[in-house]
Amino acid sequence: MVSGWKVLMLIMTVLISVLLHYEVDNDVLLVEKEVALPVTRAKAFLFLSELKNLKIWFPGVDSFEPVDSVPMGIGKHFTEIYHIPLYGDIETDNVILGFESPKYISFFSDTWLKRRIEIELERNEKQSKYPTMLTWKMYSRRRSYLFYYVMSPVISYICGCTARQALFSLRFAMQEP
Repeated sequence: MVSGWKVLMLIMTVLISVLLHYEVDNDVLLVEKEVALPVTRAKAFLFLSELKNLKIWFPGVDSFEPVDSVPMGIGKHFTEIYHIPLYGDIETDNVILGFESPKYISFFSDTWLKRRIEIELERNEKQSKYPTMLTWKMYSRRRSYLFYYVMSPVISYICGCTARQALFSLRFAMQEP
């Protein structure tokens, strides 16, 4: 006779297997945040495209250094060291996927999350005090239904809080004295 626990474990194993096997069509959008910046789009892009500056405004990033002397553009590699509380420092490899001055920067990170960050800059016609609108998007290349339905809501919340703090710090860092 099969016990109830064994049947439950069998059903859970089959369910997890199915959710791991099937995938959503596109990368999973985890975070999308906007901030109005008090500098021109060209000035904002100049600051943001120097990815070493991430440590100034993004929480937890200790360093974001180029690996090679290749000029900034698609394919350039960076090493990032960031700190996770109660865990420690993690070193990851990052590669520029998109680079269009002064509008767009995108890079991929080789973390377990397989994250892709997109930074878009547009002119903000609504306010002269804040002439640039920045949109920050974070995607995960993990596409399984298990990740999409079980893990991404929690990760979205945590990363959303971090991104909100980062964009607030960025806005403050760009204030002209």
